Amino acid sequence: MILRMTLSNLVKAALLGVLTFAGMGCGPSIYRAVTVEKIGVPHPLTSPAPAGRVSLVLAPQTSLESVAGGYRIGPGDVLEVKVWNQPELSGEIRVQQNGTITLPIIGSIKVDGLTESELTDLLKEKLKQYIRKPEVVLQVKEFAARKVYIVGEVKNPGMIPLLGETTLLQAVALAGGVLPTAFLEGTYIIRKNKVYPVNLYRILIEGHAEENVYLRDGDIIFIPGVSFRRVFVLGEVAHPGEVILSRKNMTVAEAISEAGGIALGGLRDQVKIIRNWPDNPEMYSVNMDALLSGEAVDASATILKPGDIVYVPRSKLKSINEVLQLIQPLLDMFISRPLQTVVNSLYIWERVK
Repeated sequence: MILRMTLSNLVKAALLGVLTFAGMGCGPSIYRAVTVEKIGVPHPLTSPAPAGRVSLVLAPQTSLESVAGGYRIGPGDVLEVKVWNQPELSGEIRVQQNGTITLPIIGSIKVDGLTESELTDLLKEKLKQYIRKPEVVLQVKEFAARKVYIVGEVKNPGMIPLLGETTLLQAVALAGGVLPTAFLEGTYIIRKNKVYPVNLYRILIEGHAEENVYLRDGDIIFIPGVSFRRVFVLGEVAHPGEVILSRKNMTVAEAISEAGGIALGGLRDQVKIIRNWPDNPEMYSVNMDALLSGEAVDASATILKPGDIVYVPRSKLKSINEVLQLIQPLLDMFISRPLQTVVNSLYIWERVK
């Protein structure tokens, strides 16, 4: 209990040191005059790390292995290989730390990241050079000793040993479940030097089981509190930064108002909203003057959602990548650095526990 509370308090205290939020205000509720454009997935953003540390790269959730794809073999796993009528080619073999196995005749093969089915097909293809119509049966006989960490709004944050193939939902259950204060849509999985946003609400509450993912050794699951229910208002505003979605149906105008309003030089007719980033980004162009003049259009696009990025440019921008390149340093500050703090806190906890 002491260690669990120490980890929880350490992470929360560290996050308080890096998270700052814009002051609360109130702006007019208005309709929208927007154009919308669906854009291809932009280049991932990189968070510069202090010397001697690995930087974090934001990556789409679709890069993770979903349960629909099957378990991915990794270093330390023991595989049972059976080749029909070929006992000398059959047996158990452990995956080396470099992700390879060595088999008679075939030699060394890279297997890290493959499913049982994919590796079976690969072995059949390689054995065709020596055996006519080879029949191969393969399964993971023993899973390597691994561990993941889960921090944030769960009942029992800390280290969880992986006993076999373990999913995100299984890890959450082993941690005692989520707290009422959890912001499930803002969940992140940190794997090596990459950060993957995961919508745990869709998986846990709405039942999208196909979006559940397998975990790997060393993964960090971060389930934030409601303070992460936020948008980012950046560019030519008085106080660029985070705005907490403290009420339902907050509009882009209200969020800009809470950021101090559009500054001199900001293009009022070129305000951008980036949504569903980084998985399936869309960019909305909003003409604030048209909105204020009373142009009545469907208001759904300008009612902000958690994670939306509102950007007021100084000059006209054509693509989502142009916008992201301009705001990368601020996104780094508000997204990657707090998560880097979580990683650093876990490192300290491991050293002192």
